[in-house]
Amino acid sequence: MVRRSVIAGGATGGGRNKNINLFLTDYRKFQGVLVAEMTRILQRAGEIVLDHTLQHVPRDTGALRASGRVRVKSTGRARRAAEVSFGGAENPVSPTVNAPGGIVDYAVFVHEDMPSNQDRTYRQGGPKFLDIGGQEAAPEVNAYIIGELKKIKV
Repeated sequence: MVRRSVIAGGATGGGRNKNINLFLTDYRKFQGVLVAEMTRILQRAGEIVLDHTLQHVPRDTGALRASGRVRVKSTGRARRAAEVSFGGAENPVSPTVNAPGGIVDYAVFVHEDMPSNQDRTYRQGGPKFLDIGGQEAAPEVNAYIIGELKKIKV
């Protein structure tokens, strides 16, 4: 039996480089489409988590709530991850009483219910707001991602 690889070309090998180059060109196009689509899908999935989470963010001046952001970050080659975050220098807000410089530096204290924050009561929301919102959003996020992946055409 004689076998020939589609990528390797004919028996003489004359078409090998051309076929490999065509394959690599198609693969790079596919990878580009997939990365762009996954970035779009992950951005929206993060927004779904953020929407659910905002319902549980404690509200005083509104600075913590306003600091919520979604970013899609590269985690290597074609890998992406959606990150939902609150507070810190990466998420500046308009200055308030609680965040005079526009930096919400207390987000982790509120979220983790640190001892310095435990005697605090909120009209809305409370500690672990991101965990609660993420858990609530999970079924919707999963359904959204599966639905969007089925639509990808390459």
